[in-house]
Amino acid sequence: MNACKVDMLWNWNVKDTCFLASGWHINSNGMMAASCIGVALLVVLLEALRVVGKKYDGMILAQMRQRGNAVLAASAQLYDEDIANGRGAR
Repeated sequence: MNACKVDMLWNWNVKDTCFLASGWHINSNGMMAASCIGVALLVVLLEALRVVGKKYDGMILAQMRQRGNAVLAASAQLYDEDIANGRGAR
């Protein structure tokens, strides 16, 4: 197996280069194209998962607010009933 060529600036050598790690050895132009496309698809997938996560967090927050408002409304109703029946805070 050939060693990796590492050129960090203006690298036009496609064959015998390493992509992101020494274990990801590029042997042909097709492998380089597939690696670039694969990494781009991974980035798109990551961003899609981040969007889904933010939407899920928003849904959970909305549910918690709704439940909190329901608890406050029930508490206020019980307090009003206690005041009406003469059992209010003294």
